[in-house]
Amino acid sequence: MNKTFWLSGLIWISTGCLFAQQAPQKLYLTQLIDSALQNNYLLQSNEKQTAIKQAEIEILKTNYQPRIAASANFSYWKWLMPNKAKILGNTLTDVYTDITVYQTIYDWGQTKIQKQSVEDEIQINSEVRRQIKTTILWGVTDAYFETLKAGSEIAVHQNALKQLRSHLQYADNLYNIGKVSNVDILKINVQISVE
Repeated sequence: MNKTFWLSGLIWISTGCLFAQQAPQKLYLTQLIDSALQNNYLLQSNEKQTAIKQAEIEILKTNYQPRIAASANFSYWKWLMPNKAKILGNTLTDVYTDITVYQTIYDWGQTKIQKQSVEDEIQINSEVRRQIKTTILWGVTDAYFETLKAGSEIAVHQNALKQLRSHLQYADNLYNIGKVSNVDILKINVQISVE
């Protein structure tokens, strides 16, 4: 008795936590299209490629800015040659510093060609993005309307089955009173099985 009580209590607690499945919410076409466009990995990679190309254009803009390089060199000798001793004096250390400045004046059109090439790639990426979006739009729209069409066809078949079953019941009643033959009931059963 005690085991039965505990077992029924456990079953009641475990089933109390279970919930019935919720009916799926109706999704609209615009929601599906927006979701497909936001989650498509091809569009995301295309946008990142475009961002990379725009960064390349920004890098090319710096070609005409001056470049400054600096270097320092420190040397220590144990022994100096006589001509080096005259230059350095009595010290055995030497420090060399170097600062260089490069300024590109003209690069024979190389930067212009590279920039045009990158801009062309950006235009190609935007065309590819447009084509991907169009493909996604058509695919999602087609699948959505096919789903609606299938749902309508199911409703039509269910309605036809309901009518055939009521017709079968009516024909069965007529058969019981002798107004129709067994062949009519079999025809209706065949129609139900076909439906």
